[in-house]
Amino acid sequence: MKKNIFVLFLVAILLVQCDSFPMNFPKSLPTSTPKVVDESTEFEALMEKDKVDKKQRTADILTYLLNTDDPKDPKAGFVVYNKSNCNMILRISGDNYHYDLPIFKNENNFVILKKGNYTLQSNICTKKYYTQKNIDKTYIINLYDDN
Repeated sequence: MKKNIFVLFLVAILLVQCDSFPMNFPKSLPTSTPKVVDESTEFEALMEKDKVDKKQRTADILTYLLNTDDPKDPKAGFVVYNKSNCNMILRISGDNYHYDLPIFKNENNFVILKKGNYTLQSNICTKKYYTQKNIDKTYIINLYDDN
């Protein structure tokens, strides 16, 4: 019996000396949180660029929306309402075309597009928005953050 206790004691000392038991246990397990992408600097730069010809673009889209009803017209008006509490950038991509449309929170913005298929992507507060649309006529879209 004394021999068994002595062997058990030696094994315990060896295990502790050889770092077989980790002494540093994690205090908590890592948790995953949604990654919030900070686009504020890019948004501000895009809004500065957007201001340059805003009056002319506003006049162009109003004229287009009020006077164009020809289905053969190769262009279409595209209006986006941002009904969230966050500024956003709607990334519009199509055949040989890319446009980043900045939209203030709870406001709208617009662009005239060549009719065709487009991919629309954005971060709406903490949510991702992605869709593909065939823009073949004037199109109005409302984007929300469900929070």
